[in-house]
Amino acid sequence: MCDMFSALLIDNKMAITLGSKTMGAGGNVVSHREAPNSHLIVNQTESMVLRRDGSEVENRGTDPTIPVNVVETVADKYEPVRKKAIEYFVRAK
Repeated sequence: MCDMFSALLIDNKMAITLGSKTMGAGGNVVSHREAPNSHLIVNQTESMVLRRDGSEVENRGTDPTIPVNVVETVADKYEPVRKKAIEYFVRAK
């Protein structure tokens, strides 16, 4: 859901996102019954969310407006991410 939400905010110029690319989950995945002879189980994505430019959100993720490597800041309790956000908003005034 974070993929779709962040894409919606960015595409409609409602927010600026800061962080890492979202995971790109596969949308609404439905498992169908097992085939009786082959025992094959089919998983299918039943939704397709497209951005304004026509690109898919599922399985691709959403790039942030301001990329920051969040993983590297875990040990510092995300302090570098907070500083980057404050720096951006002070400059934007």
